[in-house]
Amino acid sequence: MKKFLLFLSFLIIALIITPLVSADFGPKRTLEIEFNESDQNLYVTVLSKDSLYGPHLSFSELYDEVNEENIADFKERIASNISDEVFMAFFNYQDSDNYYLSYAIINLESAQYNILYYPPTDFKLLIYDSLNNKFIISEIYETYAFNSYYFVDLNKTTLELTNNYDYLTEIISLIVRIVVTVLVEIGIALLFKFNTKKDILIILFTNIVTQVVLNLGLNIVAYYNSFFIFEAMLFILAEFLVFVLEAIIYCFSMKDKNTLRVIAYSFIANLSTCILGIAIYLLI
Repeated sequence: MKKFLLFLSFLIIALIITPLVSADFGPKRTLEIEFNESDQNLYVTVLSKDSLYGPHLSFSELYDEVNEENIADFKERIASNISDEVFMAFFNYQDSDNYYLSYAIINLESAQYNILYYPPTDFKLLIYDSLNNKFIISEIYETYAFNSYYFVDLNKTTLELTNNYDYLTEIISLIVRIVVTVLVEIGIALLFKFNTKKDILIILFTNIVTQVVLNLGLNIVAYYNSFFIFEAMLFILAEFLVFVLEAIIYCFSMKDKNTLRVIAYSFIANLSTCILGIAIYLLI
C-alpha cells in the first residue's frame, strides 16, 4: 500500500512539473493568414511593433551598424529564398508607425502565411508587388486567440484581414477528447469491478456532463488566453475539481460500494485522463 501511494505521489509531482519544464515543447501560439489566390510576383511579411519578440529580432536589435555583411546575414535569417532585390525593397521600407521587420518574408505562391512560434501581439501585414514595385500595408491587427486565423481577399483594393477561426477543427477536437476520456474512465471502472449496468450508466452520464463542461471551459480559455503556463495550471486545477465532484457523485449513487474504493477509482481515473490529456496536448 505504501509503495502504491508513493507511486501516486510521484505521478502527481510529475504531473504538476511537466507543464512547467516542458512548456517550450508544448503547444505554441500561432498566427495563420490565408489568401484567396497565389501570385509569384507578390511577397508578404508581418511587421511587429516590438523590435524584439521571442526569437524574432529586428535588424537594429541584431547589429550595431548597417553594412553589406550584416544585411546579408539578416537576409539569411528571414528571407533566405528571396531574391536580393525583393529583400532590399522590404529592408528599405519605412513604416509610419515604427513597426519593425523581423518575421520571415515569403512568396505568396503558397497562398498562406504562418507564424507557428511567437507571433506578434500587434502586427501589420505588408505585401510587395515586385512586378509593379509597389507596397500595400494593412491597418494594425491583433492575435485574438491562442491560435489566430485570418483570411485576406487580394481582390479588394485595401488590405483587410477577416477572422477565419477554424471552428470545425476545434469542435471535432473537443468531441474526440470527450469521447476518449469517457472510454478511458469506463475502462478503468471495469478494472475496479464496477461492471453492472447501473455503475456504467452512472459513470457514463457523470463523465459526459463533467467533461463537456471542463473541455468547453478550457476551450474558451484557450481562445481568449495566450499563456500556455496559465492554461496548463488551470487545466490541472479544473481536473482536481472534477475529481472531487465525481467522487461525491459516485459515493452518493454507489452506496453499495466501498467508499474508499469508489474514491480511489475516481482519483485514479481522473489522474489517468489528466496525464493523458496533457500528453496529447504537449504532442499536438
